[in-house]
Amino acid sequence: MITPAHISAFLEAAAAAGQDLDALLVHQDGRRVFEHYWWPHSRETLHSLHSATKSFTGIAVGFAVDAGALSLDDRVLDFFPDEAPASPSENLSLMTVRDLLTMRTGHRVTPSGAKWRLLTTSWTRAFLAEEVGRRPGEEFSYSSASSHMLSAIVSRVVGESIAEYLRPRLFEPLGIDHYVWESDPEGYSSGGNGLSLRADDFAKWGILHRDGGRWDGRQVVPQWWVEESTRPQVAPIARLVFDGVDYRPGTVSDDIRLGYGYQVWRGRQDSFYASGLFGQLCIVVPDRELVVVLNAATSGNLLQTAYEVLLAPEPVPRAAGDAFADIQARLRSTSAAPVLPSQSRPLTARRYACPPNDEGIDFVTVEQIGGDVVLTIEDQRGRHQVIAGLGSWRSGRSSMTTTLLHHSYQEESARVQAGARWMDPATLVIDVWFVETPFHDTVRLSFGDDDQTVTWRHTVNVNSGPTELAPVAAVAG
Repeated sequence: MITPAHISAFLEAAAAAGQDLDALLVHQDGRRVFEHYWWPHSRETLHSLHSATKSFTGIAVGFAVDAGALSLDDRVLDFFPDEAPASPSENLSLMTVRDLLTMRTGHRVTPSGAKWRLLTTSWTRAFLAEEVGRRPGEEFSYSSASSHMLSAIVSRVVGESIAEYLRPRLFEPLGIDHYVWESDPEGYSSGGNGLSLRADDFAKWGILHRDGGRWDGRQVVPQWWVEESTRPQVAPIARLVFDGVDYRPGTVSDDIRLGYGYQVWRGRQDSFYASGLFGQLCIVVPDRELVVVLNAATSGNLLQTAYEVLLAPEPVPRAAGDAFADIQARLRSTSAAPVLPSQSRPLTARRYACPPNDEGIDFVTVEQIGGDVVLTIEDQRGRHQVIAGLGSWRSGRSSMTTTLLHHSYQEESARVQAGARWMDPATLVIDVWFVETPFHDTVRLSFGDDDQTVTWRHTVNVNSGPTELAPVAAVAG
């Protein structure tokens, strides 16, 4: 079982590896034994699941198959006669729903969600236009696009998005009354990523699957589908080689990823899990009656840390440690909002014109209004504001452009916590935490003489691509 010593050792190991945590929940022996959230996240906060979304898309397929609306052996092209290539290849013609579920579509190189989300035209048509270089059903090739095709297929046979299809069948029975699921340009729920849930509701996915699809005495997901989706349909699997844009063929993976089911990973200790980029994990170890949820903001291998320390079946080689409640109390005292320096200096409102730059920013306006610093950004998407407390944190919303630094995610009204601080008389730093995501942006404004010039530097804590963009030198005008 997981003991307080396991928790303490895991927290130390994650901190030593620079793996920042947003939430940690442990459910064992039928009850929640540990739950903690790191600022600015809380129990009521939604959190983007990234690719763990796939494990919910898989459930939608299971419901549709169980209802007889489709079969795993149905050909993918049959669902898209209006979008199929004029002369589809033999390999594309052979591809089935089962191949999509098991990531064995025959593609040699597959696009990541970061690349896929940038498409403004039909995602399904783009998938069908990709070269299928191998015979489907033979080799594992991880692909968010494959998961999205599953979402589109279910929508075509049931007549609604899988976000709506799952509402009465999954979300309502589990008491999940608040979630956000992004859609593609055609209105299909993003099948490979884009679902945001509270960590407590993410844990319900694990508990439901640990119990064979039953929830509160009711069979919610068909037991046969739970068994099939969580067993190793593909083993061993190829290591995921991600270059920031595409997934490419690699070597056989280590034993942390022991196989793949239907949109579910297999792991050590006869476990299975849902997994999303930057450390979104729901790990289920049925033999130990154990479910662990992690939301994180790390580019490191949090999965390995979890299996080797938190889920270590043997006693942790250290003192017994505190009780769970003691660890939670200690964490609450150290997980408050960071303290911001309160020093200030006069700031005259000015609008700065920017030269051509990666972010497409045309103008930046910086001004102080009462105890707040107001940053206004005008770019190709429109006009966006960040209101940051000066020496304090301010809750609000912002539409600032984040595509390049947020794995291609872009919200029109993101929940943020923003704080401003003067590092020195010439340098103003604005921290923007995107509360429902792993992302924490930092904007550093370096002012020239009499504030007539400013250099804009924009960085982020984690990303699949660059974490820092080229500086932009702007001039007051």
